[in-house]
Amino acid sequence: MRPILAVLLFACWCVPARAADSGGAHAVRGVGLVTCEQFLQEAEKKSSVFFMIGGWIDGYVTGVNHYAPDTYDALSFESTELVVRLIEGHCKARPADRLFAVAAAFLARFSDDRIRAQSPIVRGKVGDQEFAIYAEVLRRAQRRLTDLGYYKGEPEADYGERTRSAFAAYQERSGMRSTGLPDQGTLWRLLRQPADK
Repeated sequence: MRPILAVLLFACWCVPARAADSGGAHAVRGVGLVTCEQFLQEAEKKSSVFFMIGGWIDGYVTGVNHYAPDTYDALSFESTELVVRLIEGHCKARPADRLFAVAAAFLARFSDDRIRAQSPIVRGKVGDQEFAIYAEVLRRAQRRLTDLGYYKGEPEADYGERTRSAFAAYQERSGMRSTGLPDQGTLWRLLRQPADK
């Protein structure tokens, strides 16, 4: 058995699960104990441990969604792949950090933009590409595109032509590939970074 996998299995077996105590302390289990350095090594190899980390992240987010007050989804649009890339960037700068602390810090950073109540899923297609985003995220993107001068008129409940055109114009002026898709890179730049007109 590979050493890191043995450590993970041992950690899962011997660290008891419990809720936070009165001082806010709690046990961390499994992959959350991995250091950033170990994470980067596994990511480079695209090992089974690396894919376990993606599953652990999804499970951690689900736990936050279940227990955090006023939270339907702690991540408004970010995919597991995007979160893994963000963690990877952090880990390159701080290899001694533990995965749990890094994941918790990202979720805390995104907390203000979480989906607070159940939101319908809007499905769409641009060319051959299909996508699905929360209706709440679509409204936020339309508001931001309006503020930046790309979207005109009343918000569309679906991903109509005005929304697609506004996304395409924003992408083109931002130096991105102009697809009209609400992809991860576009949503990140539009909703998470200060945008330039």
